[in-house]
Amino acid sequence: MARGRDERWNELDHRALLTAYKPAYKNMLVLKADMVRTLRPRIAFEETFEKAVDRWSGGQYDHEYPESFEQFTSRTNEALDDLVDAAHEHVVVVTSAGPVCWTAAHLTAGGSLDAWKHFTLAAVNTGVTRITIDRHGPRLLTFNEFTHLEGAGLVTNR
Repeated sequence: MARGRDERWNELDHRALLTAYKPAYKNMLVLKADMVRTLRPRIAFEETFEKAVDRWSGGQYDHEYPESFEQFTSRTNEALDDLVDAAHEHVVVVTSAGPVCWTAAHLTAGGSLDAWKHFTLAAVNTGVTRITIDRHGPRLLTFNEFTHLEGAGLVTNR
């Protein structure tokens, strides 16, 4: 059994996205204070993060990020392609919501940014996503299964 670490499956740098969007967010207490002031912190964070992602994915400010959106999506696609080409019967990838959601958007919606955002809003911590590979290539079989968490009250987002 082959084992190893493939850094192409690493999560995006959410702090870099937030601080490029609003430099004051280098201090996470400022971010938290801004969110609490809205009286609906979760929704406020999702709106702020979506604006930060829009800025990042637009490509105009690539020089302000350690990794551009294009680099993130390319490395994730390449990691998936290499798994498909390796032709192992079973592979387990342990990663985070960003790469999982991008892979789901890539496989179901041709890499649509809107699809990726939609998947990220639905992602649950430790959700299980399954991909099958047939003669047509990789296909999303399930996304974000979390029945293993439900009975214990362990379902969390972000």
